[in-house]
Amino acid sequence: MDSGNHATSKHPRKMTPAAEKLRDHLRNLYSPIDRRGVVQWASDEIILSERQTQMPGPFSTSMTPYLNEPLECFADVDVSDLVLVFGTQLGKTTMIQVGTAWRVVNKPQPFVWVMPSEGLAKSFSETRWMPLFDDSPTLQDQKPSNPNKFKNLEQHFRRCTGNFVGSNSPANLASRPAGLLLLDEVDKFNKETDQETSALHLAENRTKSFVGALRVKTSTPTTVDGPIWQEFLKGTQEKFLLPCPHCSERIELLWEQVKWDREAKTDEKWDMSKVEESAHYECQYCKASINDGMKMEMLQEGVWVASNPSAQKGFRSFHLNSLYAPWRSCSFGSLAVKFLRDAETLAGLQDFQNSSMALPWEQVETSIGDARIMGLSGEYTQGECPIDDPAAVVICADVGQSMSHWVITAFDLEGKSYVVDYGTVLAVEDLNALIGKEYPTPSGATIKAECGLIDSGWATYRCYQTCADSGGFFHPSKGSGAAFGGKISQSTIDQFPTLILYGYVDHTLKTEVYVTRIKDGKPAMQIPRKVTRDFLKGISGQKLVARKTPTGKAFVWASKKDDHYGDALKLCILAWHILRS
Repeated sequence: MDSGNHATSKHPRKMTPAAEKLRDHLRNLYSPIDRRGVVQWASDEIILSERQTQMPGPFSTSMTPYLNEPLECFADVDVSDLVLVFGTQLGKTTMIQVGTAWRVVNKPQPFVWVMPSEGLAKSFSETRWMPLFDDSPTLQDQKPSNPNKFKNLEQHFRRCTGNFVGSNSPANLASRPAGLLLLDEVDKFNKETDQETSALHLAENRTKSFVGALRVKTSTPTTVDGPIWQEFLKGTQEKFLLPCPHCSERIELLWEQVKWDREAKTDEKWDMSKVEESAHYECQYCKASINDGMKMEMLQEGVWVASNPSAQKGFRSFHLNSLYAPWRSCSFGSLAVKFLRDAETLAGLQDFQNSSMALPWEQVETSIGDARIMGLSGEYTQGECPIDDPAAVVICADVGQSMSHWVITAFDLEGKSYVVDYGTVLAVEDLNALIGKEYPTPSGATIKAECGLIDSGWATYRCYQTCADSGGFFHPSKGSGAAFGGKISQSTIDQFPTLILYGYVDHTLKTEVYVTRIKDGKPAMQIPRKVTRDFLKGISGQKLVARKTPTGKAFVWASKKDDHYGDALKLCILAWHILRS
């Protein structure tokens, strides 16, 4: 044999692209069918490194068994839509990666992974998705031999192609057909406009040409009208129910059942270490205490239970909050501490509701009735100030067509308010006669109002003149009909240069009076022991109701007749804020 033949046998000629395709086709045609379920396949084939998880090694759901059922949906031909509304720290992102990897290997179809922006999509692909294929031999075998075909945003596997796109690129969405569509954080996607449909619907249209296409939608919920919550409601609405270790009843873990030692609060401050140590879950059936040590065993016996018999065919939706997470960062105690810290601000409370409880934020409708107002009654009578040395005393009035209603309120250093006196005058000009009126305190000293506000929405010029005649004691005020905002504005009046016109958002101030102060007592409000029917009528009956708007739903304060005392009280709270600023 000549040497040329020896060289050929040692160095076989590189296969052409067409030959590679033929080889792969024959290999797939005659390879045995893998009958393992998604979870078993992932346990056998997927390796997670430190780049992916705090527990590197073979993929396992032993500590997160709630992931099993959603994972199997990636192989279920009867499932067309999979909706996941999960809290933080539950393993959702890793689960979606694993399910997608199973489809790449076992049910290859083009997939598109959509994120709020292209930058996020690129970063996720580079730091989370591509390392998954580097760390698992089975997945490495799916990568192309040409590294130029395995980029951050476009990847050519042996039998399918994957694309990562941002919802802010309509052209990219419209040009990418997909048998598997992954919509990640849909509540942050570009919204529908007059020129373009929403990114969610634009992406969904790309699956129409594929038989057995699967659309996976996930997001932290925002509001009840947000896309992910609306998608969840279309589906089976499944909850993961656990057996109580005491009574064996199956329960859903709910935040309102997490309890902690109320004595951990001293001097209006929580001792967070005591809160964390004493926190536990109270079974909603037998009222027995469940601690974190029991949670792992309960999780192993958990089952997903659908709650929507009218779900669309093929539409499975799952809800899970962070109470189910087995990690220390999501223990009952850790979440109790997080809740108390987040509750210090409205934005923090909303984040806890959205991210930890995986629930949409919704302002609760409120109705303030006579009983709630009477519950504010203190141990003093009208015409008395129940505290010594108040931080502020103000008098404010609402001017009406036939008479003006006024209220005098005292405040302590913490902002707690005490209605000292109230009444009416026939003419707005008569309000100046109230300046200097004195009221007794418990020590025997007397107090009097130091300043005041008058609503100038009615008889505006007369209000301005009355304020000018008060020598700087009264100033006019005017509310705005805006739906939100909290900033107090100041402006001057050309004809009355010595006056300041204070502006405010009526909805915001009303919410503080009726929800924050009267309903929640933060800070508390008191009224005299016995009040007249007119005063009670003027404050009670307020309702925060839902109204449909072009963009969904908004909560507004319903219009109410004869609420003049309530409006005067509202201005007292405004005056307190002005004095503090």
